[in-house]
Amino acid sequence: MVKEKRNRYVIFRIMSSEKLDLNKYQLLKIIFSSVLKLYGEVGASFIHINLIEYDANLQKGIIKCNHNALVMLRAALCIIHEINGKQAFFHIIKVTGTLKKAREILNSLPKSLTLGDEEAVPVV
Repeated sequence: MVKEKRNRYVIFRIMSSEKLDLNKYQLLKIIFSSVLKLYGEVGASFIHINLIEYDANLQKGIIKCNHNALVMLRAALCIIHEINGKQAFFHIIKVTGTLKKAREILNSLPKSLTLGDEEAVPVV
């Protein structure tokens, strides 16, 4: 028997030049307003968005959505280019079907905001 409602968990990181001062509820409001702008109230109710985790210091988290609406959520995240007057965008790292695996992936990410060649170059 197949469950009617299956979830997908989107692991994301917010990329911005400046640190954003957001809490979990402010970020959920920004995401939901983007979904409303793109799909309206009927579309927003179909996606079943929930922000499971958000680390404000590292600007990364997990969003839960309906498996049939994953493409809609990705599109809604793509149109967000500004958060609190600062340029920012969402980088989707991975999508998984279980919350346990999503938390494992989130915890395995580097603990710094900046990634680049400094990790690849040996210190002399």
